Amino acid sequence: GVCSCMPTPTRRPATSKRGAARAALKRTPPSGLRARDFEDYLRTAAARIAPADVTELLAHAQTIETRLTGELGSHKLLAQRGRVALHLLNDHAHGKLPQIPYHTVSHLAAALFYYLDPMDVVPDFIPGVGTADDAIVFDLAWTAAAAGVERFLAAKGLRAGKMATAKPVRGGAASKPKARPRAKR
Repeated sequence: GVCSCMPTPTRRPATSKRGAARAALKRTPPSGLRARDFEDYLRTAAARIAPADVTELLAHAQTIETRLTGELGSHKLLAQRGRVALHLLNDHAHGKLPQIPYHTVSHLAAALFYYLDPMDVVPDFIPGVGTADDAIVFDLAWTAAAAGVERFLAAKGLRAGKMATAKPVRGGAASKPKARPRAKR
């Protein structure tokens, strides 16, 4: 896998204390799912996200950006929200916006970890539907994190669509999205 924190269909044995915490994130909802199953999974995974997990996730920012770019044709909203999430997590990790609730950070991180897992509930290699479950998880995370996301976008002077076109976050390095030009008076 890309990241030891990613949820996977089976639980692998932990190799260290830190690995034990990550192993708990590796459980995905079972097959034959209802929306409630995804909500329960997301809530449980978000509760287990630690600051070190966010740092590890950002180390894979380039991989996430590349995958999200590929989503623009089939899941445009997933791609846009994923990019906003990466920018928010990057700013959080660099202490730029301490007013963003950790609830927001943990839900978006959990959704991105789910997105990174190619063998989640619907394997990502299945053409046309492989990331449909990822879009569902991201939509649930976005809803749960809405107040913090709105606060982040307001602090940046952006809308979600504008942030989605900002420069990519690379390996946790800070990027500076362009702000909207001010109206002339």
